[in-house]
Amino acid sequence: MKKLNIEFQELPYAVEEAMNRLRINIKFCGKNTRKILITSSMPNEGKSSVAINL
Repeated sequence: MKKLNIEFQELPYAVEEAMNRLRINIKFCGKNTRKILITSSMPNEGKSSVAINL
């Protein structure tokens, strides 16, 4: 099996804080939350970045 190498770029402080707040808010949804859908109306709005950072 091939090894997948993912490199993360350092996020600006404001983006890092926004990700932390989003992560905390999702935790407040409870333990019954099993799936989260990340969507947008246009391409290149950062769906993959948000999913990876969560």
